[in-house]
Amino acid sequence: MSPSTAAPARTGKQKKKFAEDSGIAHLLSLSQSITDAKSQLHQTRIDTTKSKIQAQKLKKQQDAQRKKERSTTEASNQLKAKSKAEIKAGLKAQQREKAKLRKEKRKAESKIKEEGKAKDDKKPRKSVSFALA
Repeated sequence: MSPSTAAPARTGKQKKKFAEDSGIAHLLSLSQSITDAKSQLHQTRIDTTKSKIQAQKLKKQQDAQRKKERSTTEASNQLKAKSKAEIKAGLKAQQREKAKLRKEKRKAESKIKEEGKAKDDKKPRKSVSFALA
């Protein structure tokens, strides 16, 4: 062995380093670096997932707001087309209203006639006799 490759001389009390100790320390540092890398990878995945979810929520809110704005402007600008059932219901309601008015009119007319008859009853009746020739 040459003097340059020989272990340095120890001065004072120093703990002796064994190869096993340095191997264990090396393995511990490797495992720590691996766990740090994995945890960092997981954290970046979590962050990207959170940002994606937040972006999706924001997009949904914006879409809903745009849809609401469009529906309010369309409703005010353009009348909604009625369905066949709505049209039929409207016509039936009109017919019911007309029938009600006719019925009320008939009742009013019958009351007027009854009042007229009551006045006529007070007058003496004319008698007619048929003579045989």
